[in-house]
Amino acid sequence: MSISGLLLQKLAQKQLEGLPPEQRDMFMRMLEKDPDLFVRIAQEVQEKTNSGMEQMAAAQAVFASHEVELHTLMQDSK
Repeated sequence: MSISGLLLQKLAQKQLEGLPPEQRDMFMRMLEKDPDLFVRIAQEVQEKTNSGMEQMAAAQAVFASHEVELHTLMQDSK
């Protein structure tokens, strides 16, 4: 795993503390399988927020654009 992937994993662990263990574990497995996808998602959200879009709207738009990849990754991580 790359350095950015490891950093992303550590940040995710902190942010996901409030989730039920099953959901947290599934997300962490997804992150381990394809950390580059989550780095790209974070970068795209940042670009959209930098251009003036609200963070929630930016995140929704980016996640929608990666819906197929995320769904496939989710199925592989169960």
